[in-house]
Amino acid sequence: MRTEKWFHRATAAQVASDLRNAHRRSPGKMRVSGFLPGDRWETRWENDPADPDEGHFYVWLRFDGITPEGRLRMLEETAW
Repeated sequence: MRTEKWFHRATAAQVASDLRNAHRRSPGKMRVSGFLPGDRWETRWENDPADPDEGHFYVWLRFDGITPEGRLRMLEETAW
């Protein structure tokens, strides 16, 4: 999946890095929102050939599963 929004080069690189490493951060320190702690994401950032502006960069992401720690955290939070 590709982000709808384009970014400047440095921002695209930072967003991709934040998402790729989000599973390593504690939930209170995550710099991105809308992602569950423990989820792993593969990311890449680059220009899109469909966008002729070479200053527009996009982030592609693919879900890569959930870490065992994230699964345990999810089960603890949903237990009743």
